Amino acid sequence: MPEPFRVHQGEANLDQTVARLQDRPEAQPLPSAVYTADELAALLKVSRRAVERWAAAGKVPGRLALPGRAVRYRKDVIDEWIREGCPAPRKGRRV
Repeated sequence: MPEPFRVHQGEANLDQTVARLQDRPEAQPLPSAVYTADELAALLKVSRRAVERWAAAGKVPGRLALPGRAVRYRKDVIDEWIREGCPAPRKGRRV
């Protein structure tokens, strides 16, 4: 668990405290674990609409339906799918 925010002795001002906190690993932004439809389309060099059609037909794995009709694609699943050559899903099984 990260240490709570404290101004340490010897840190004369807020700038020193902020600099110390920004150096903590948990302060760094996390890499995204998902692709948006636009990111996936750019990765595959196709249109966003093509990605949406393929996903609706069950041809793209790792689809996550989020609240508010938002859709994302699991990065780990998509990256593995691309490494395997983007195979079509087995007949009778949606991914």
